[in-house]
Amino acid sequence: MSHGKVKRRAIYARDGNTCVYCQSPDNLTLDHVLSIFRGGKNAATNLITCCAPCNHERGHVRIERYLVRLGRRGLDTEAIKERIRYAVLCDIQPIIRAIELVRAKHE
Repeated sequence: MSHGKVKRRAIYARDGNTCVYCQSPDNLTLDHVLSIFRGGKNAATNLITCCAPCNHERGHVRIERYLVRLGRRGLDTEAIKERIRYAVLCDIQPIIRAIELVRAKHE
């Protein structure tokens, strides 16, 4: 498994294998907290788990504006902000090590 795939799996695991925005476990992708378009990087601290529909809907909109949109739909924006804060502050290295250990045991 490539480093990129391990990193993706670690980010999904960190975020509970659900979309940070709507909590869907389906059709997961990664979303940039600060978009590449606005200067964001591909670092784990700038990536969150996101379902494809939410990722498409957000597009290049700043996360603050997207949260307003989600609030209008009745989603708990304070809980979403807390999940984003956790993602930005969490070190995924222990998760990556655990994934690699499990993979090594199965080889």
